Amino acid sequence: SPAATVMMEPFGMVGYFSNRRFYDYPGLASPQVTDALAELGTKIPGKPIDPFIVGHLLGRVRPLLVVLREDEFRVNLAGGALVDYELSSVFKIGPEHTARYGDLQTMYVLSLRDKDVDQFGGG
Repeated sequence: SPAATVMMEPFGMVGYFSNRRFYDYPGLASPQVTDALAELGTKIPGKPIDPFIVGHLLGRVRPLLVVLREDEFRVNLAGGALVDYELSSVFKIGPEHTARYGDLQTMYVLSLRDKDVDQFGGG
């Protein structure tokens, strides 16, 4: 749904050019994210790689979808930050791309499991 909220760190052109509502990490364009992170009163890493911080943020902001790079997904899954989310899609980055662009990673899309959330974007 166009009304669905999406959280992602690699905000860039997707967030700028789409007509969707995005929450970006660490909140450069999302006051809701900045406010939730400020509640922690601690230094916030530039990437969503701390399961305590990510768990707090997801609990406060509750985006319908979360997009994470592979390293972010693995550390937050192992750290228990993604318990309210289920894996929806995986966008695999092949070795032919990572050989040329070493920073590219497989992307994981997770969706909120909350039964109170309308699957088509409401809350």
